[in-house]
Amino acid sequence: EEIILPDIIAGKEIKWKSFTGDNSLLILIPVIAAGAAVYFLPDSSLKEKLKKRNEELRYDYPFFVSKIVLYLGAGLTIRGIFEKLAEDYRASSCKDDKKRYLYEEICRMVRAMDGGQSEEEAYLLFSASCGLQEYSRLVSILTQNLRKGQSKLKELLMNEAREAGIKRLDNERIRAEQASIKLMFPMMI
Repeated sequence: EEIILPDIIAGKEIKWKSFTGDNSLLILIPVIAAGAAVYFLPDSSLKEKLKKRNEELRYDYPFFVSKIVLYLGAGLTIRGIFEKLAEDYRASSCKDDKKRYLYEEICRMVRAMDGGQSEEEAYLLFSASCGLQEYSRLVSILTQNLRKGQSKLKELLMNEAREAGIKRLDNERIRAEQASIKLMFPMMI
């Protein structure tokens, strides 16, 4: 029941203390908090990057469709248009090192087509990698053109460009309203 501890071992005096309590909970709580932070912080950062990417893709869409209509009117094929857009982007990105998600995806699609992938597969991959409904709608127009050879492609793309422009204006209006709401609190102070 009782153990007698020595006061001296090998000529050195030893001081003993009794166990005062369990401090493991004080260590466990910060470890759990740090683990949760390590687990959730990268996700929130990734979600923020994805949100920024989607906003940029939505912003670029009306201009992109308008360029397609413009180049189509100039006599380029759809594949030629994408090659031209990729070439222009590469030339401009070499100068200012600014990356645009849409044009990075276009460059990836052109490389896939140059590598032997069919146009339809490349368009579908492009739509999937963009992941937005607008691009899916555009790709469905382009793939229908490849399959059926529609003579009304330019009209369909012009309608799409018009609708995209209207939607862009609506989105800008919403963003302006959100900005004014965010500014209300500092103005009240």
